[in-house]
Amino acid sequence: MYGDNIYHFDESKKQWLQENSHHSKENGEINTDNLKKDLSGNNVLISDQYYYFGSDSINIPRNWKPHFEVGIGHRFVNNRIAKLLINWLSNHYEQGYHSDPKLFRDFQRYDGVS
Repeated sequence: MYGDNIYHFDESKKQWLQENSHHSKENGEINTDNLKKDLSGNNVLISDQYYYFGSDSINIPRNWKPHFEVGIGHRFVNNRIAKLLINWLSNHYEQGYHSDPKLFRDFQRYDGVS
């Protein structure tokens, strides 16, 4: 329903397909506004070592909070702080997927405009 892994090429590898999701039209058809916007970036993050907490978000130590942005997006984080956070996470949580996104509870489509 939600997520970033909703695009792939058709069998001919010539046309993008969009899975029936938050970003597609009500009937599951491709929403070209969302497709164009979602695929306009130059970078992608691929990892098999991650922590995803979704709706079960956690509190990180208060003194680290000024170093991180909250919400969608990214920014540079000092390597020393990043290593401290990764070490802290690995001592308190298992890597991987912990909970579905908060939005899974109340599914709504995004028209790509509003």
